[in-house]
Amino acid sequence: VYLMVPRGPDGEVLPGWTMADHRSAGPDSPLGGAYYTVRSWDPTHHRLTLWIVRHGYPSGVGAWVNRCAPGDQVALWGPRHGFGTGPRGRHHLFVSDESGFAAVAALLESLPSGSAATVLAETVDEDHQVALPSADITWLHRHEDPPGNDLLLDAVRSAAPDTDGLVAWGAGESRLMTRIRRHLRQERGMRATSVHMTGYWRQAP
Repeated sequence: VYLMVPRGPDGEVLPGWTMADHRSAGPDSPLGGAYYTVRSWDPTHHRLTLWIVRHGYPSGVGAWVNRCAPGDQVALWGPRHGFGTGPRGRHHLFVSDESGFAAVAALLESLPSGSAATVLAETVDEDHQVALPSADITWLHRHEDPPGNDLLLDAVRSAAPDTDGLVAWGAGESRLMTRIRRHLRQERGMRATSVHMTGYWRQAP
């Protein structure tokens, strides 16, 4: 879903605000927003759960999370369908930093019976690990290093699952995902249709 929130502490979501309003307003939109994978939906209590990274930047949804309170209003657009895990029996490689953990969790839960999954997950340290569905998970701790470094790329290079029938999905820093895609395509010989690396955020130059 696309989550829209007020840009500043005094902002508000206007009644009936839509994605069309947001797009037509362009950079002058009173709301900021970003796409998020739905972690869970409880239809009984009408409760939608999203995982949002508190990244410390003074703007965007992450900044809103630091100041929001119960009762604050947001606007939602969607849902839309993204990547699907495909037929039973495939081996899936998931590569992600914190920005993609909700998507990895949702994809693991959607795997057909009999499918194998390898997860390479980067975060700060053990205290920042999250609960993910059962899989072969390798946690990569960057400690004091900045996100978007080569930790995930090095792990992909070291991991050697058989690429026959392998499907790779990743989310993280845009340039890093491009490099991982290039490695899997050019050095590991995977087909373009089997490699899905998505830039969820972009490091400042």
